[in-house]
Amino acid sequence: MYYQSEKQTTPRQLRNLVDIIKRNLRALENLKLSRNNLSDALLVHILEGKIDSESQKLFQMENKSSEILSLDCFLNFIEDRTRILEGISQNCTTTVNSNSNKQFVKPKQDFSRPKSLIVNSHNKSKKCVLQNCDESHPLYRCSKFHSFKLSDRIDCVQRNKLCKKCLSFHPNTNCKSKYNCFMCGDSHNSLLHDDSKINNKTNSCREEEDTPLSASPHSSSTTQVEQTATSFCCLTFLNRMNTLDKTLRSFWEIENVTCNSSPISEELYFCNEHYEKTHYRNSEGSNHDGYFLPHQDVLRPSSITTKLRVVFDASAKTTTGYSLNDLLCAGGVPQNDLFSILTRFRKHQYAFTADISKMFRQIEINPSQRKYLKILWKEGPEENVKVFALKTVTYGTTSAPFLATRTLQQLAKVERENFPIASKVLLEDFYMDDCLSGASDINQFMALKKELGELLLRGGMALHKWCSSASSESDLYPFNYCEKQSTVKTLGMMWNNCEDAFLFDISISSTTEFTKRDVLSQIARLFDPLGLLGPVINKAKEWSSFIASLSYVKNIKIPRIVLRPNPKEITLHGFSDVSEKAYGAVIYLQSVYNSSDNNTFLLCSKSRVAPIKSVTIPRLELAACLLLAQLTRKVLNALKLKIDQVLLWTDSTIALSWIDTPPHLLKTFVSNRIAQMQELTKEYHWSHITSKNNPEDLLSRGMDAQFLVNNQFWFQGPDSFNSLNSAVELNQSDKNYLSEFKSKDSVCLTVKNFCFI
Repeated sequence: MYYQSEKQTTPRQLRNLVDIIKRNLRALENLKLSRNNLSDALLVHILEGKIDSESQKLFQMENKSSEILSLDCFLNFIEDRTRILEGISQNCTTTVNSNSNKQFVKPKQDFSRPKSLIVNSHNKSKKCVLQNCDESHPLYRCSKFHSFKLSDRIDCVQRNKLCKKCLSFHPNTNCKSKYNCFMCGDSHNSLLHDDSKINNKTNSCREEEDTPLSASPHSSSTTQVEQTATSFCCLTFLNRMNTLDKTLRSFWEIENVTCNSSPISEELYFCNEHYEKTHYRNSEGSNHDGYFLPHQDVLRPSSITTKLRVVFDASAKTTTGYSLNDLLCAGGVPQNDLFSILTRFRKHQYAFTADISKMFRQIEINPSQRKYLKILWKEGPEENVKVFALKTVTYGTTSAPFLATRTLQQLAKVERENFPIASKVLLEDFYMDDCLSGASDINQFMALKKELGELLLRGGMALHKWCSSASSESDLYPFNYCEKQSTVKTLGMMWNNCEDAFLFDISISSTTEFTKRDVLSQIARLFDPLGLLGPVINKAKEWSSFIASLSYVKNIKIPRIVLRPNPKEITLHGFSDVSEKAYGAVIYLQSVYNSSDNNTFLLCSKSRVAPIKSVTIPRLELAACLLLAQLTRKVLNALKLKIDQVLLWTDSTIALSWIDTPPHLLKTFVSNRIAQMQELTKEYHWSHITSKNNPEDLLSRGMDAQFLVNNQFWFQGPDSFNSLNSAVELNQSDKNYLSEFKSKDSVCLTVKNFCFI
């Protein structure tokens, strides 16, 4: 409201006014204050006084009816008015008269923001073309000419034989103006633009539409499956740019580097095959529009299938300061998380791992968007530089993972009726292109193998690196099998399919002096998403002893199967405990088959380092119980099994007392955690356990790897779960328990007796 009105408004001032209006409207939306017709009418009345009289007159002419124009109409008018004024100011040519000669001065153009140009001139401007206008100004600045109807303005230009682009006294063919209509781009002035031929932008208000911020609807609507079972995906851009100049400089810099050895023929053959299958040549000539991807080769001698990989750098900055990845939308995460897939992988009697062969290269990009995936290529040192465009989803771009995984999800949804078993696996048991799944018996296993192969063939894809725990398989499909009795690495975990067990392989640094970088690097090598080595990892605080015992991790073998077929009862046991250094939770799966046959296996664990700030032990016990509740809910969602009973254990009587207390009676720290725990575990039972029977004690206190190798207490839990429950009376008189209750304010009422006689 404090924006000062101007007698004559410049394009920059109008832009500033629009920015102020939109900024304040967003502030009102954040305060959840809605607009209505009355508020729009008041705002339009106030804002109309902030613009010049000529703009006010033109705005009133927009109203062809007696209805009050809305605030959106006012904003649309101001934006259109700004574009017209910018076009007029850029079409203007000025002259400067000097004492020696006359010289034309071309105003400098600043595309970042409009500028108001002022040039002194000793010559008087020519008189206006209109007969009833006595002022001296160009025709495009005449207010009377602006007030004419479109047909009258066109008649005036034709009658006076004026140029249709700059409205000056010369033919159209001699016009030197480089600017066209800012509304449609045709070769005429913006004041002569006919809205009715294209779209009525100023005489009608735009309708409000609620557009959800999501990439899935756009991706689904543009998916096309051809006869060759190839899908088209569309990239989602935030902006566009031209990058040929910088890419060429980088290309020649690479050319100037001398190579010690020439590429072998096998690698050159692979490159040629790769480009012939995934690139096309622009036969219409060079087109600089789009983006050029820098790329290089990466040799991987240890790889089984791909010895040479081409890496594309979509994060390379251009002369604009942006890269392709800066302007691409990453999309969401349509697949399940790694923890859920690995947890579900352990319930199958017959399991397998596989991945999709060259998944990214089986999914094509829409032809109209391939210009953003162009590269430079030379067949040899003496050959010319050629321009190719990638036809398929390219690894290295921000949107590539989403496009590929979303295509798999769409394929599963489309073919769900034809392949019900395989489509469920494709939706739930794939992490990127890796598959970890299985079945409870050999017949279901073979049916799944058959369906999954046929389903992926419908999408033009094929499985390879097939590895399973089944002793005998019929080769229904020509999968690329891994070697028998081999250890494969899938999703970061080492799995031996012959022994059907998880293994851990780690290389230990030989240095004796460790920096922070060395410590972090060594910890990162021990990848354990399920927390199966929780006690060892917690011991990493004592770094020297941790490194000395780390080599024993190679001797640990953890059975993958945690559930045999047809159990009579399945029970999930969860334990929590704390120490001064850490707290955590561990979960076991117990399956009962008869009175003398039951199995218990470690399923997963999770630990946290104790806060640096001093916290009481009862509060840490409460944090451990909350971690156990969260981990239990995540495991149940991942397993998707019918669990007969869920038992949660802790050795803290104070934490158990808090769990049975209404949250509103407790202080904030305890109240928030108790409320969340009661919501997560309202269907489960909490019980007390002694510390010596609590396997989580190993996790919270830590253990060296050599002592964990054959520790059955950690991998299989207590000997007898039936005798765990210890009958203990909850101590609700403990000062730690009472200290977390809210204080009660005492109100004292005093009554005095008065004598009224």
